Amino acid sequence: MSNVANLIYDLGSHNGQDSEFYLKKGFSVVAVEANPELCGHLKRRFSHEIAEGRYILVERAVGERFGKVKFFVNTERSIWGTTEYNPRYKERSSAKVSPNWTEIVVPSIPFSWLTDQFGVPYYLKIDIEGADVLCLEDLMNEEDRPNFISIERQPFLADQLKELSLLKALGYTRFKIVDQKAVMHQEPPKPAREGMYVDHQFEFDATGLLGEETPGPWLSYSEAIARNAAIQVQSKGFGLWRRTPRLNRLRDSWGSWYDFHAALPITTDAAGVERGEDQSHSLRASSKRASEEAQQHAGRSGARI
Repeated sequence: MSNVANLIYDLGSHNGQDSEFYLKKGFSVVAVEANPELCGHLKRRFSHEIAEGRYILVERAVGERFGKVKFFVNTERSIWGTTEYNPRYKERSSAKVSPNWTEIVVPSIPFSWLTDQFGVPYYLKIDIEGADVLCLEDLMNEEDRPNFISIERQPFLADQLKELSLLKALGYTRFKIVDQKAVMHQEPPKPAREGMYVDHQFEFDATGLLGEETPGPWLSYSEAIARNAAIQVQSKGFGLWRRTPRLNRLRDSWGSWYDFHAALPITTDAAGVERGEDQSHSLRASSKRASEEAQQHAGRSGARI
């Protein structure tokens, strides 16, 4: 399906901190969240935008196929919720944050279902704790691409290189590696370079600015690979420091976590004006169609909506 102007996918919406920012900037949002408790919160937080048709909540996990998946809720930090797709992610989270998990079963959809229902978004934010790469793999089957993508940088080097390689294979040529520890200090630029200008204070664990508003210069693929390697070396060093009691007091100046941001090449028309291939789209109509189809799939799989 073609690109959709003014549409953002918020995959791994958590408590809606990113969706709020996108909505304030004038975008419409399709949010995906698997945690039922968080879904209840999101429906209350964005009840007005849901009624307007500007916010659609898909209460499912992104998986390899339609059906059901095990979902693990971290009882101390809900943002670390993860599916069974990448067991290493849960193991690392247990060691780093908390070993206390509640296992539930939730309905799942492939990423391709979203683009079939709502179109390809202008910006695709992916933060689904270990299953992020499924979205990139499904995008390989689409003719169109989001103008911008952000994806959580995984903790393991092999996974990081796979993410960057897939982004390159998808046609992305401009990259940033954004320090998420610094997001709370980001300020939306004025005048805005994406959507409308808003005065906004980012919450902890928010993704932050998007597209051309993200901090720092765009890097080439080779520059991004080199920058990522340097960050990985620093992260390994921080891990050693963190395990050394006398040096532990310095940890706030070291370790962080990062997102990869990727952008398509800039294209211009004959007059030198930047252009895209977006088209208008009715989210309200798509929401009704998506809900009906989801009910059908849920019925076949035995999942409840």
